[in-house]
Order: sequence, then C-alpha cells, then structure tokens
Amino acid sequence: MVQEPKKNLKYLGLVHALVFQANAYLLALYIFAKDSSGPLRPGLDNVEGVVKTVVGPLYHKIEGKPLELLQFVDSKVCMFLGSSCHQVGA
Repeated sequence: MVQEPKKNLKYLGLVHALVFQANAYLLALYIFAKDSSGPLRPGLDNVEGVVKTVVGPLYHKIEGKPLELLQFVDSKVCMFLGSSCHQVGA
C-alpha cells in the first residue's frame, strides 16, 4: 500500500490538535471509569463487547476519512480567503 505524503493543515490544524487531545482525555476517563466500576464490571464488559461488534466494522470503514474531510475543508478555507492564502505559507 502506497501512502501519500501528509498534508499539513494551514488553518484547521488547531481543530485537529483539539480533537486528538479530547480523544486522549476521553479515553483516560473511560479507562478510569471502567476500572472503578466495581460490581457493574461484568455488565459493562458485555455492553463493551456488543458495541465493539456493532461499531468495529463501521470504524474500519471510515478510518482516516475525518482527516481527509478536515484537509478538504482546510483547502476550501484557503480558496475562500483567496490571495491571502498564498501569503500565509505552507
């Protein structure tokens, strides 16, 4: 599989960083809640298994697409700003 070079985001890089950071915090919160679930743990494990079974194929289908969408919107912002886009630099 040939991967294309990563395109940096000129205007929406902060959005990408914020989503990445929020994902890390939510994962840490989820792990803490799961470890602290006590007697509810078996039920939580059942629900987690069902969610993984249902959402897993969908996740693999859209994996990488949100970044492509963000790059597309970033290029449209560049087009909207017009000539000032080229002054910002790559």
